[in-house]
Amino acid sequence: PEMTAPAYDEELGLTLNTIKAYRYAEEYKLTSSEQLQYQYGWVAKGQKSIVGKASVGEFALDEKTLVGLPADSEYDGFDTAELSANDYVLGRGKTKEGAPTERWWVIAGGKYYYDAFEYSGNTDIPHITREMNKEIALEREGAKAYAYKVYTGNGGQEMTIAGVQQGINLVADDTLGPIVKTGVLSKEQVLSSNKGGIIGGAAVFLLIGAVLVVLGIRKPKAKGAVSA
Repeated sequence: PEMTAPAYDEELGLTLNTIKAYRYAEEYKLTSSEQLQYQYGWVAKGQKSIVGKASVGEFALDEKTLVGLPADSEYDGFDTAELSANDYVLGRGKTKEGAPTERWWVIAGGKYYYDAFEYSGNTDIPHITREMNKEIALEREGAKAYAYKVYTGNGGQEMTIAGVQQGINLVADDTLGPIVKTGVLSKEQVLSSNKGGIIGGAAVFLLIGAVLVVLGIRKPKAKGAVSA
C-alpha cells in the first residue's frame, strides 16, 4: 500500500507517519487504599485504531481494510512541534523493575512516565513525610499517557489484499470483513481461509504486489452484435 495521507489522531492532535496505528492509553491513578497504604500506578484506559489514507495501484483502500493491516512496530517518530503545541512530553515506558522499555509514551499532565508510587497515612510516620508523599501522589494523579504501534511496510514483504470494487475504491466485504494476508495467495486460498464463500454478486479483486488480477464475472458480449 502507498500512503496518500498519514494517520492523524484528532483527539490528541498528533500526526503519525503511517497509514495504520494502534493507540494504547493509560492514566496514572490511585489503585489501592487498604489500611492507610495508598498505591498509585498506570491503569489501562483502552485502545483505538487510527488510519490515514492509502492506495494500491489505482484503487484507494477503505478504512476497514486499513484497520486490518498489522501494527507491529513501536512508534517514536513524533513531530516535536505538535508535542510542544499540545504541551505534551515524551517518555520511555518502564518495566516493573524500573528498566526502560522500547515503547515511547506521549504524556499529558505529567513530567515523565512515572514509576509506581505509594505512601502511608500511618500516624507513626512523621507528619511532614506523610504530607510530602501525599503531595507527590496528588501532583501525578490524573496524568495520561498514549503510545502507538504502527504498520511500517518495511522489508518488502508481499501481501494479498482482497475486497469489493466500488468505483475507484476497494472496500471490505460486509460479510467477510477486511482481507489482508501475508504472502501471495490465489483466489481459492483467500476464499478457503475466509469461511463464507465467494462474495455474492460482486467482483473480487486480488492486489498482489504491483499486479492487479481481476477475478470478477465478466459481462458476456451480446449475441448478434454488429461491428460498425
